[in-house]
Formats: sequence, structure tokens, C-alpha cells
Amino acid sequence: SDIAPLKEFIGQDRAIDAIKFGLAVERSGYNLFLTGLTGTGKAATIKASLSKFIEERKARGKTYEIHDWCYVYNFAAPDQPRILKLPQGVGKSFGNQMEDLLRALKEEIPKTFGSEEYTKKKQEVMEEHQRKYQGAIDALEKESAGKNLLVQLSPTGAAVVPLEDGKPLSREEFLKRPESVRTEIESKRLEIMVF
Repeated sequence: SDIAPLKEFIGQDRAIDAIKFGLAVERSGYNLFLTGLTGTGKAATIKASLSKFIEERKARGKTYEIHDWCYVYNFAAPDQPRILKLPQGVGKSFGNQMEDLLRALKEEIPKTFGSEEYTKKKQEVMEEHQRKYQGAIDALEKESAGKNLLVQLSPTGAAVVPLEDGKPLSREEFLKRPESVRTEIESKRLEIMVF
């Protein structure tokens, strides 16, 4: 003989009462939160309670729109997830589709950025950038030479230093010059810096 499944949850009276109380609150902003050990019937208990609650309300002529709510990452405000309101039963499918998309992206992105076409295009862009950069440096050096200045490039940027007899003037030597000469050199240097 088969034993019929129980319709009630044994030993869960307090939990059932709390669920009933929570479901009776019909105001926005109130939620049910269940916690407990895995395998103790939380999901089955809440599903059964919700089904019974909805059936009782339908019998009294009340209807409820049921939705799946998904919390997704908010890139603009990481500590404030975005909420997606989906039709009932769509949430799980949406989650599965997102997992499939992530799997596909993990495969396709490396393929794309490792492709010969991408590498070639990247090289072309870098070469064009280098040509423009070198053109700007050449123009700056030409302009500087006409003002008896030298552009010195370093990993931290460019410096414009005065020349004397074709050789760079040290800071100490520069400071030994009369103020009028220093002012003239500084004026030329500033013209180059905004060039």
C-alpha cells in the first residue's frame, strides 16, 4: 500500500504562522525572508503556503499578479543592484540565458581579440598614432630650434630647455643669466609649450 504525501508540514507550526502573517501584510516594501539549514523544506513550505494563500484569495474574488524579481549588477552604483520585474516563470529562463551569454562571451571575446584581423587593425591604429605623435614632435622640435630651444623627451614627458652655442643650458647656468635674458628665454619656452 502506498502512503499518501502529507499536506501539512510537521513541526513547522511557528514557521507556517510567520509565513501566513507575512503574506497577510498587503503593503509595499514588506518581504518574507526564510533561513535555515539546507534540506529542511524551506522552498516546499513557502511554495505550498503561497499556493494555498493564492487559492484562498481567488476564492474570495481577489487576484494577484505574480512576477519574478531579478537583482542584477548595477555598474553605475555597484552597491545598489538593479531590479528587473519579469513575468511569472521567466526569471529562471532569463538566468539560464544570461549564463549561456556569459559562457559564449568568455569564448568569443578572446577569439576576437586574438584574431589576425583584430591584431592587424590594432597594429594599423598604433602605427597611425605613432606617425601623428612623431609629426607633432618633429614640428615642435623645428619650432624650438628657431627659438634656440631644445625639446628633450623622457618617459615622464617633454621638457623644453634653452640652448647656448648649440648645447643645452643647465639650470645653474640658466640662473646665472641676467633677469632680462631669463625672461626672454622663459617667454620663448612658454610659446613652445603651448605650440
